[in-house]
Amino acid sequence: MVIYKDVYYDGYLLTLLEGFKKSVLKKNTSAVVIIDGRSGMGKTTLGNQLGYLLDDHYNINKIYYEPKKFLEGLNHAKKGDFLMFDEAMIISSRSAMSDVNKMIVMAMSMIRSKQLFICFCVNSVFDLDRNLALSRADLLLHVYGDHLTDRGNFSAFFKAAGDMDRIKNLYLKGKKFYSYSSPSANFYGRFGKKFIVDEKEYEIRKQVGINAFLSGGDVKQNKNYIWLGALIYHLVSKKIMRVKTIAEVSGMSSRTVYEKKERHEENIKDK
Repeated sequence: MVIYKDVYYDGYLLTLLEGFKKSVLKKNTSAVVIIDGRSGMGKTTLGNQLGYLLDDHYNINKIYYEPKKFLEGLNHAKKGDFLMFDEAMIISSRSAMSDVNKMIVMAMSMIRSKQLFICFCVNSVFDLDRNLALSRADLLLHVYGDHLTDRGNFSAFFKAAGDMDRIKNLYLKGKKFYSYSSPSANFYGRFGKKFIVDEKEYEIRKQVGINAFLSGGDVKQNKNYIWLGALIYHLVSKKIMRVKTIAEVSGMSSRTVYEKKERHEENIKDK
């Protein structure tokens, strides 16, 4: 492990990422990274550390939880930006994964010459659109551990000079049984615990974004969505997030967010 910009990085990974950064910024291309592994193994932690290294202006606003918002972010991205899509909370929904894969296909057509770093944090590369794994991903980092507290381990798969495309071969050989055993990784490494962005704010934004995505952006005022007004009221009244910020991460309009806050406030007064 070596220290770079006050964060511990695996030496081999650091060298690889520095090569990516040089290539993307000097050539008319973009780099695509997939980080996968079961929940709790540190996918987002590692993704944030990559963003911190590759993007001099990386911040929490470059993390997305909804396909629509991610595509909007890509549309406005500037040279050298690191954008991360965090899918970790929607693994149980096949329809959600269908939307994610449609988004990926669109995203790949948008980034060709924008000189960006794109990262997908997902539970398994085998759930992703085959074109991403077979022909577009530049690096796969699979995080793993023997138990829930065994965090900080990863295996790296990529196409090295004069070597086979290990991401492609892994996808073709391992998809049936979700196996990462063949081919072997290019190298194995460890990563540190530093989360980079404010973890509390990240958790709040993630929950708001995922809830908005899974509800389809629906603004119906029925009993199943009463909790959303309560959440918005809490975030705004405690000055954790502004109405504008909630609107940005949830996909709702500022007016809708404000109305939900006001309606919940009225309910409190009535009670």
